[in-house]
Amino acid sequence: MKASIRIKLMGPIAIILIVVFIMIAIAYVELEHLGDIANHQVALFNEIALVSQLNENLQRLPRSVDHYLITGSSQGEKIFDEQVKALRSNLKRVDKLPIINPQERKLLKKIANQTEEAIKKLKVVFLTDSKTNPKVAFELMRQGDEKINQATKNMRKFRQIDQQEIIETSKEAKKANSTEQNLIIGLVLIALLASGFGVVVTYFIIRPIIRFHEGVELMSEGNLSSKLEIKTGDEIEDLAKAFDQMVQSLRQEEETAARIQQRLLPPKLLNLEGVKIHAQLLQSKIVGGDWYDYYKLDNNLYLTIADASGKGMPGALLSTVAMSTIRSEPKRTSNMLEVLKKTNKTVVNRLGGGDFVTLFSARLNLDTHTMSYINCGHEPPLIYRTVDQSWTLLECQSGLAIGISEKLFDPKMQEIKLQTGDRLLLYTDGLHDVRNPKGELFNLKLIVKWLDDHKELPLEKLINNLTKAATNFSGLRQPRDDITILAIEIT
Repeated sequence: MKASIRIKLMGPIAIILIVVFIMIAIAYVELEHLGDIANHQVALFNEIALVSQLNENLQRLPRSVDHYLITGSSQGEKIFDEQVKALRSNLKRVDKLPIINPQERKLLKKIANQTEEAIKKLKVVFLTDSKTNPKVAFELMRQGDEKINQATKNMRKFRQIDQQEIIETSKEAKKANSTEQNLIIGLVLIALLASGFGVVVTYFIIRPIIRFHEGVELMSEGNLSSKLEIKTGDEIEDLAKAFDQMVQSLRQEEETAARIQQRLLPPKLLNLEGVKIHAQLLQSKIVGGDWYDYYKLDNNLYLTIADASGKGMPGALLSTVAMSTIRSEPKRTSNMLEVLKKTNKTVVNRLGGGDFVTLFSARLNLDTHTMSYINCGHEPPLIYRTVDQSWTLLECQSGLAIGISEKLFDPKMQEIKLQTGDRLLLYTDGLHDVRNPKGELFNLKLIVKWLDDHKELPLEKLINNLTKAATNFSGLRQPRDDITILAIEIT
C-alpha cells in the first residue's frame, strides 16, 4: 500500500504541534529561510535559461551572414536584423534581472559591447559586394566571429558565476537544515520529533525531487536512454514512472522515425558501369534534416543532396516533406527545374515560408558524362579534375533555398563535362561548420587541403576518412550538426 506525500508530512507535523508550540516557531523560521533560498534558486534558474537563450541568439548571428554570402539573397539581411533585435532584447532582459551581481553586470557590459562590435562588422558584410570584394567580406566575417568568440567566452564566465552561486545557495540550504536540527536537539523530545520530521521531508520528498530534477536535466540534454530510478512509494514515484514512460515513448518514436528515414535513403554504396557512388550520413541526433538521394532513369543518373533548417525531429519532418514531394513527381514527364519549382511551391504552401531546405540536384548522362546541375542555396560542391590533379569548388550559381518564397524562386541550370577519373563531392554545411575546442572551424580551405593530401585513396575510403577527420577535429563523439556527403567518381 502506497503512503501519499500528505500522510508522510502531516503525521510528524501533527505530533510536533501536540508536543510544543515552540517547534512550530522554529520550523516556521527555518522553512521561511529555506523558502527564500528556493526562490533565489528559481530566480537563478530563470537567469541561466535567459543566458542560454542569449548565447543561442549570439551563435545565430554569423549563420544568416553565411547564408547571405552563399545565396546572395536579400532575405539574409532581414533575418540578420531580426536576430539582432532578438539578441538586444534578451540582453536587456538579462540586465534587468534583480539578482545580477556587480561582477555579472560587468561581464554583461563586456558581452554587450563585444556583441555590438560583432554586429557592426557583420552588418557591413551586407553593404559589401561579396562577389567583387570577397576578401573584404570574409575579413569582416572573421572579425565578427572573433568578437562573437570573445562574447561567448565571457558568457561562459557568466555561467560559471551562476553555477558557483547555485553551489553556495545549496550549501546554505544544507546549513539551514543543519541549524534547524541543532536548535531542536537542545530539547530532547522535540529534537527527536523534529529529526523524524526532517527524515521524512529530506529522505522521502526533497531527495527524490533533487534526483528527479537531475534526471530531467540529463534527459533534456538528449540522453533519452537514462531512467528515473526513484522508489518512494508515493506520488513522486508515480510521477517518475509516468515521465519515464513518456521519455521512452518519445525515444521509441524517434527510433522508429530514424528507421523510416534510413529506409527512405538509397544504399551508401553503388557501382554502375562508368560511375561509382558513395554516401555518408552522420547525424547529431537520432533523426536529422540532412538527406541524399540518387536513382537511375533511362541512361541518366539523378543525384540530390539537401539540408533542412532545424535539427532533430523538426528538421526530419521538413526534409521528409521535401523529399517525398520530389520523389512523387513523374520523372519521365517533368524536367529538373519543374520538379524543384513544384517542390518549392509545396513546401511554401504547407509550412508557411518560415522554414527552408537548401538543395543541390544534378543529372549525369551516363553515355556522354555531361552533368546538368541546379543549386538552391546549398553548399557549392567540390570537384576533382584528373587533368589538374587537385580539388576545387565547382563553379555554381546559388539560387534561393526551397521554402522561402514562391515568387522569387527561380533556379538556374548549369552544365559541365566530366572525364574519366573525375570526382564530385556534394556535402552539407555540417562538414565545414565543425569547430575544435579552440573555436576554430574545419573550413573549406582545410577540407580542400585534406582532400588534396589524400587524393590517392579509393572513393569509399576517402569519404569515410574525411568524415572521421571532421569528427576528430571537433574532439566530440557526435557532431553538433548533421554531416552528409554524397560523392561520385567517373570510372
